[in-house]
Amino acid sequence: MLHIFSTVNPVNRTGQVATDNSLIYQAQTPSDFNHIRRLLESYAASFKVDLFALDGLAEELRGLPTCYSSPGFLLLAKQQQTTVGCIGLREKASGVGEMKRLFVIPEHQGAGIGRALVEQLLEHAQQRCFHTIQLEVLSSGKPALSLYRKLGFREIPRYRNRPVSELVAMELTLD
Repeated sequence: MLHIFSTVNPVNRTGQVATDNSLIYQAQTPSDFNHIRRLLESYAASFKVDLFALDGLAEELRGLPTCYSSPGFLLLAKQQQTTVGCIGLREKASGVGEMKRLFVIPEHQGAGIGRALVEQLLEHAQQRCFHTIQLEVLSSGKPALSLYRKLGFREIPRYRNRPVSELVAMELTLD
């Protein structure tokens, strides 16, 4: 199980959060962005819909890290020096962010890494003055939907017109 340090054990000076055998940190180097590209290619392959066409993923991969520029960011999760997951936050409007690309490689799913990534994203978002986080998720993504609901996200009307009827829009207001 993955445990993120609480505020008693804050993020270290390099902005990294250490866990038992894991590390969650903000992507900053060319190597980090290459890891994210590989993860997101695997992420896209895991869906029945073409994310490259539907969601502009090809442009996003070419545009890394620009499309997640400050106050947005990308986080990576490593476990025993292996990159196992990622998540990103884009600014939609002042104080409103869109959570994107939560992905944990299949052999590491179910260990709490996804939850830890989301929790760290929410903590960093709040520190960067975001007050609302939105996301879209496929209704077939039952584990993701369950996680988001447990974390307090609620369903909202879809905020983009997309040809995929299975998309569910969700939102969380940060305290």
